[in-house]
Amino acid sequence: MKAITVVIPVYNAFEVTLDCIRSVISTIPKGVKICVIDDASPVGDLRDFLPRSIKRHPQVEVLRNEANLGFVGTCNRGMLFEAVSDDIILLNSDTIVTPGWVQKMRTAAYSRPNIGTVTPLTNNGTICSCPIFLENNPIPSGFSLTEFADLVERVSEREYVELPTCVGFCVYIRREMLDQVGIFDPVFKQGYGEENDLSMRAVQAGFANIVDDATYIYHRGNMSFKEMRDSLSEENSEILRRRYPDYEPSVGRFCGANPLARVHDRIWNTLVPRWIDSHKRVVLHIAHNGPFVARRHGLGGTESHIQSIIKHDKDSAHHSLTPGDGCLYLTAHTDSGDRTLVIPQGLLPSILRREFFDVIHLHHSIGFDLHALADALAGHGNYIVSIHDYHLTCSRLWLFGPDSKACDGSSCGGSCGEAEGTGAARKEVAKKMLALASRIIVFSQSSRRLISELLGDFSQIEVHSHGIDTSVGRNLVPLPTKPGDDRPLKVVCVGSFVPHKGSDLISQAVADIKSVAGAKFEAAVEWYFLGRGAEGVPGLSNRGEFTSLNLAGKISEIGAHVALVAPQCHETYSLTLDELVWSGIPVIVSPYGALPERVVSWGVGYVFNNSIDDLRRTLAEIVNDWNRHVELFTRTSAAEIYSLEQEVQGYSSMYSSLVTSGRTVFGKALVSYLQPDLCESSPLNPARIFNIARREIGDYVKRLLVEGEASIRC
Repeated sequence: MKAITVVIPVYNAFEVTLDCIRSVISTIPKGVKICVIDDASPVGDLRDFLPRSIKRHPQVEVLRNEANLGFVGTCNRGMLFEAVSDDIILLNSDTIVTPGWVQKMRTAAYSRPNIGTVTPLTNNGTICSCPIFLENNPIPSGFSLTEFADLVERVSEREYVELPTCVGFCVYIRREMLDQVGIFDPVFKQGYGEENDLSMRAVQAGFANIVDDATYIYHRGNMSFKEMRDSLSEENSEILRRRYPDYEPSVGRFCGANPLARVHDRIWNTLVPRWIDSHKRVVLHIAHNGPFVARRHGLGGTESHIQSIIKHDKDSAHHSLTPGDGCLYLTAHTDSGDRTLVIPQGLLPSILRREFFDVIHLHHSIGFDLHALADALAGHGNYIVSIHDYHLTCSRLWLFGPDSKACDGSSCGGSCGEAEGTGAARKEVAKKMLALASRIIVFSQSSRRLISELLGDFSQIEVHSHGIDTSVGRNLVPLPTKPGDDRPLKVVCVGSFVPHKGSDLISQAVADIKSVAGAKFEAAVEWYFLGRGAEGVPGLSNRGEFTSLNLAGKISEIGAHVALVAPQCHETYSLTLDELVWSGIPVIVSPYGALPERVVSWGVGYVFNNSIDDLRRTLAEIVNDWNRHVELFTRTSAAEIYSLEQEVQGYSSMYSSLVTSGRTVFGKALVSYLQPDLCESSPLNPARIFNIARREIGDYVKRLLVEGEASIRC
């Protein structure tokens, strides 16, 4: 076989370069040369920076370009002039290599006669990234770099999957290919695209680009030319498009199909069991969407609630199960990222088993066959049901009728577009599901009352408050100036501008309530909106969306005197109310659901009877009894809000209380059942499981996809 020279081009970032060189020296076989070329770095001469032991190492040669040649010119110097007959490994100076890397890459390079380039797996290398495809990954939790590289090698089957292009952080290039197709094209100057151009020329000459799935190298990424990266990438990408029209489509097809899925799966099927076994229990969250990926619609409050539990309950190994089109998404939310499998819906009863999950937490059943889900939960026998809305009893979810009025849940049937008897049948299944639950969680006394009236008074119902993140500190809205003849009363409406959240009432109020009568003056009323969906509403000043971190600041900018939250249905909680109170502004709420409970209990605002006249009266009350409103500001600022930390601790304790018989769930059980052909010592199971990309493909990849040729489907 050919001799090998490792070429390391360097530009600035000397400390990082030193880490790279040390890792190479400690792992390099005898006889392999190391050529380090400093491309006239403006921060100094690398030769003056490196310790004597490296400069005198018999395998190391340190050079410096007299003038800056650019990344491409420096690589070409190493490939052509310093190692004219050797195989080349081009290695970025921001990498850390691992034991055996050269030997393994050479083995891959000569595994077939036509191989031109070999790229190893890495944490940060787009199509060669692992364990999460296309992402910048951390080293998995609990592993050193060497330990994780050992894992990658141990599970590898040396598939050597063919790539559309090599990836430039580390590339083994056979001299035979260089002699035939040439070196990097100088048109790419400082880099970005030069290795893709070389790869395409290699393919045209009959050579293949492959990935070495037994080798893992750490790549920091973008340590040089950070400020030039975007312009270089776009300029050089245009060159590639002109030269190779099929290049980007081929990359898109590769990303859509992910031929490395089996490689990733073998890694994950070692990581996930280890992660499971490091926790006290395994919890499965069942929901209609998310919790981190918006599969059916945008992420909402239920998904945010599940996210909080997953992020902060460190004692549990959390999984989630959500429905797709004819499939289910099963995700392990590990410390190293999310690993998702797409499984057939028919496997639901087989998945919801005690040997896989200690506790199941049902948050939402929409998208599932309710009968099948109820039977599967009954078979498991240890599950929690949280009532985030009224989907178990109401086809419209919120007990909000077609007439845009709050419903008491007793008139299900044709009026809501359902066939007669459908609502009653759904309630019967829901009653069975709730009767067998270990816990039933509601978030307000009004929800408890409604569930008891509609489905039964179950003894295991518990009321739990939601919590907000109080760790960032409290940013309070200052007391605004008292409204008067020349000072308007400012009302900020907060939430989503949709009918069941009060959009019709707000629109009418804005149109009808232009001013309110004070004791000796007429105060104008100005209306503002924070949230989604109120663009272009006449008379309503839309100030855009908000977050919990900037809510108080946005309200302060408005100078609002009071906030209005006016749902027209029985809200089960409303975190928006808590966030407003945490911001220190008094609130006006409609009389439905959970909101009036807390407003009255905390003494932080007003409850109006949902009529425009009573809303006008309430606003006039603020103007006429300003001292009382000032007192409400004081009470609101002092109100004790349940924290997210308290909420999550409550769920962690609940999960713990439901797992009393010792550990029965072990990591290998689930992955061995789902992917037996990719697990050691596992009997073949007829279930076919498909791995998918862990997160939605980014915009930069979506641009590459060719319609009809690349997609991700169940």
